[in-house]
Amino acid sequence: MQTSYGYDPAVALEGGLVDLADSVLDTCIASQAVSFGRFVHRIAGGAADDRPPRCELPAASASVTDSSALGFVVAETTREAPGTYAADDVMRFLRRGRIWMIAEDAVAARGTPVFVRFAAGTFATLGAVRTDADVATAVALPGARFGSVAGIGELVVVEYYPS
Repeated sequence: MQTSYGYDPAVALEGGLVDLADSVLDTCIASQAVSFGRFVHRIAGGAADDRPPRCELPAASASVTDSSALGFVVAETTREAPGTYAADDVMRFLRRGRIWMIAEDAVAARGTPVFVRFAAGTFATLGAVRTDADVATAVALPGARFGSVAGIGELVVVEYYPS
């Protein structure tokens, strides 16, 4: 039984939807363990019929910028392993809309382009977001921009509206 309550609950959690007003969600099958809020792309295998496609974290810049790009993994608070989907789990991702993310670096202004990590650099979290290429280990995500400001490691709104 809970006997104490905080006065400052978290505003959101990574991978949480900001709102449902114009959100478009879809599903894919994880080919590896994937944390909430990470960017994923479609890979070969599966989806030969109406089954969801297989997906994984980006491993090359093209994984973020080409037609295999899917979106951001949505948090599901009922998971046995909080914060993570295991390999072969069906997971939801945000195809378009607004989602809460953890910023790898400081986001100083709304409307700043969103870069997605595809290789280890200063940080090693594939599929995470930041404001620059970080020595060519992140690439600008077409149709994405930051919808709020944040400090390093803080929650930030990502607006994702690919064409």
